[in-house]
Amino acid sequence: MKKITLLLLFTLCLSVCFAKNYTTGKNVPCSEYQVRLSDKLYIGSSESFECLATIAHLAGFEEYNQTYNGIDYSAWDEYFSKYLNNKDVQAAIKYFKKLRNIGFSYDAIANASSYMTPDCQSLKYDTKLIKKHMQKRCGNPEKLVSYVSKFYEATNFDSFYISQLENYKSLCKVYIDNSNTLNTAISEIENYFNKEIDTVFICVSEIIGYNNYGNSFFDGKSTHFNPHYCRSNFDINLFIHELSHPFSSEIVEKSMKNKNLTKAIDNRLTKNLENKLSQDAYPGVFGYLNEMLNRANTIVILEQFLDEIQITEALLYDFSYGFVDIFTVYEIFKEYKNGNYTNQLDFSPYFEQKYIEKLKNPNDNYLFSFLIHHFLFFPNNPLCWLGYC
Repeated sequence: MKKITLLLLFTLCLSVCFAKNYTTGKNVPCSEYQVRLSDKLYIGSSESFECLATIAHLAGFEEYNQTYNGIDYSAWDEYFSKYLNNKDVQAAIKYFKKLRNIGFSYDAIANASSYMTPDCQSLKYDTKLIKKHMQKRCGNPEKLVSYVSKFYEATNFDSFYISQLENYKSLCKVYIDNSNTLNTAISEIENYFNKEIDTVFICVSEIIGYNNYGNSFFDGKSTHFNPHYCRSNFDINLFIHELSHPFSSEIVEKSMKNKNLTKAIDNRLTKNLENKLSQDAYPGVFGYLNEMLNRANTIVILEQFLDEIQITEALLYDFSYGFVDIFTVYEIFKEYKNGNYTNQLDFSPYFEQKYIEKLKNPNDNYLFSFLIHHFLFFPNNPLCWLGYC
């Protein structure tokens, strides 16, 4: 199996740690909170992400200013308000607003932070490598780290980060309490995609709002898994979903090269549906396909954790969210799970052919037959009241 390795240097629950600067070879002190849950699983917070997300918050990025679900930014606003007239702080905010015009938002913030040292003073890897693999929406990595590093120093950000350590501990507790389930989920993901995961670092954050990102990055040798989660109750669906994104991206990228498929999906997306998906950060054919295929993969894996009714509820939720082909793709991906395929790239030609056939015949899809087979078993279904269940 292809080995995908995440190099983690931090194993202490809470201490001053040192992160190697891959550009200069020097050790950089930091105060990151991280806990080792098993040989493969770590959890904590990322100081570089917290810093970038703070700038995004001050720059007014909507996704980093969500006030519902009990999210409270008062600690950030109180601490950083006294620095708003600082020229380095103003410059960083202005630059982030400029980058937002090219799509620097949501998960791009997490992706950019993955390539910076915890103290935000430099890049972890060779600049050419980072420019090749960092999301293009992040702009020039050298220019970005220049603005962020000055913001970090001007605001004494490490001091603020340390003041939030109890909050980070609180955010991580629900995952620590469910570590056995998380490790089982990692094993199921490995078996499903036929790929090995060495280690995973879960980053939990308050300032992330109510969003979650299946972040990963590349260091020249290995793909690193670094999913980001918001404050929430434990959700096995969410954990598998975000961790599966880097794996699902392979079949997405392959499928996007099939012009017949992308044209059929484009015809499928009505104006109203496309507007809804764009508002939820899934714009266009790629946004639709990328998210829906990962959701379908996730639900197939969830069959090991949820009963039939819960699986149906998950599918109906995704359908109502705008992923109108989720039932069709889910059933096709079940053929991948039960088939003799090496991986999803091996399965991709069959998937593309089958999905195109369904898109060309919208009335010939799995939704109706699926609901007939599954939905009848809902105890509150009116058909059950009539004695048909």
